[in-house]
Amino acid sequence: MTDKTVIKTAFLVLGIVIGAGFASGKEIITFFSGYGANAGFLVILMSLLIFYIIYIFIRVGKFIKPKSLSDITKVVFKKYAPILDAVILLSLFVSIFAMLAGADALASDVFVDYTFPYFSIILSVLVIIIVTGGLKSILSVNSIIVPVMIGLVVLVSVLFLLFGDVYTGVTIQEVSFIGTGTGMFSILLYVCMNMLAVSIIVAQMGALITKKNANKIAFMSSFLIAICVGLVLLVLLNSSSLVVEAQMPMIRVAYSLGEVFGGTYFSYFVWHFYNALSLQFCP
Repeated sequence: MTDKTVIKTAFLVLGIVIGAGFASGKEIITFFSGYGANAGFLVILMSLLIFYIIYIFIRVGKFIKPKSLSDITKVVFKKYAPILDAVILLSLFVSIFAMLAGADALASDVFVDYTFPYFSIILSVLVIIIVTGGLKSILSVNSIIVPVMIGLVVLVSVLFLLFGDVYTGVTIQEVSFIGTGTGMFSILLYVCMNMLAVSIIVAQMGALITKKNANKIAFMSSFLIAICVGLVLLVLLNSSSLVVEAQMPMIRVAYSLGEVFGGTYFSYFVWHFYNALSLQFCP
């Protein structure tokens, strides 16, 4: 595996984790806010968990050489594998239908008299076209789109912190020991939620990945995810309650910088519906 493929694989992981929930900012508020000065620690904890999960599943895939989800669960869970397979598949289907419903809900807010699910149908067709090209096709698309996504998140975050309407009244509240434990559990849920699809895909690719490259992929993925999450969290912690309580806080932040930034970021948000769907269907 070449360094170019290592980068493509890392971007594939980012494409799954940095989804529509992250892009809207709501996901970061749900899992990271409310923990005061410990928020930075939680971002580091998240990064470490993601690193080890990616690395472990790549190495497991190296020895098992799975062609499907069942090949992994049979080895790990033995006779209980069919039960876990059913739970995971159900979770993926729920996630897919939720994303399609979310796409149509977004379209209904933008377009007047939107009653037929045109948007979700168009997304589904595009996903089928890309997925039929296999994992190689998905890797190629992600290697182009994901760097643009990361750049846009960094650009909007930095510009807001430097020139935006930063809320100077922000205070870092004290958090009890129990609150810290709750935060750690919240981050564990966040990582598990995002690593479900990631672990299956990287395990399938594991047969082609050396130990050295597994470390590279895990480090690059976890580092870039930590940067993106940390920046968005910093923006939201320094935003007014009007932004934080909005349905899509980061889109509101982007529009506060101007129509160009807002429109571009909104397009990035819409793209995530397609990207997330294609990765859910990834063979």
